[in-house]
Amino acid sequence: MTTLDNITDAQIEALRQEALAAGDMRMAAICRAALGGEHAAKDVCVEAIQEAEAMDDSDSFEEVGTRWDPAQC
Repeated sequence: MTTLDNITDAQIEALRQEALAAGDMRMAAICRAALGGEHAAKDVCVEAIQEAEAMDDSDSFEEVGTRWDPAQC
């Protein structure tokens, strides 16, 4: 999980690019401030990335090859 201690400029830049693509100029500006060293802005970026990580279902059972089949119960 991303924290204030391990967030990278690359993660912040990726978030900025996603914000721009989505038309979220407020988040893009926050990311720009975070990249400029503003601590409070970096906190906001960490929170946004943590929310995205929490919603990420790329480790779903289906993707790792363990598909639940109710017929096997």
